[in-house]
Amino acid sequence: IAESTHDVAEGDYETILAVDGRDDVGFLLASFNDRTSRLSNARAEANTAQQEAEDQHAYLETILSHLSTGVLGFDLSLRLKTTNQGADQVLEHYLSACIEYSLEEIAEKFPLLESFTSLLVDKFSTHSKEWQHEFLLTINHQKKTLLLNGTPFFAVAKSESS
Repeated sequence: IAESTHDVAEGDYETILAVDGRDDVGFLLASFNDRTSRLSNARAEANTAQQEAEDQHAYLETILSHLSTGVLGFDLSLRLKTTNQGADQVLEHYLSACIEYSLEEIAEKFPLLESFTSLLVDKFSTHSKEWQHEFLLTINHQKKTLLLNGTPFFAVAKSESS
């Protein structure tokens, strides 16, 4: 039992002990086997879920990289989580280098985007489900009219309210 317990502590959940009787030791061994089996199943489920999440992330990255429309994704703290080449081209700044930056940090890094990032902060702080805004951006003496659309794209935890 001690060796099998050590194996489990090392992450080997495949150990199965022989159960010979229906006494206290037999009950202990059967319980040990049941627990290690549950741990093994839980680890397999976690690995499957992790792989599915990684596959979904790769799928989303592939889609975003092939869109000509600029896409920016932010977390609830308004930190940039994803962007695509379309956004880099439209805004004429390499936002792909700003993953995990807040909108304020992006404005500091790229001062020409300060009015753009301020607008996003304002729009996201209204807590509207969806919004749309026409925005005039001037970069390198060129005026660009951007049609911005914002929508929440996240799963709300059960304990949170809308």
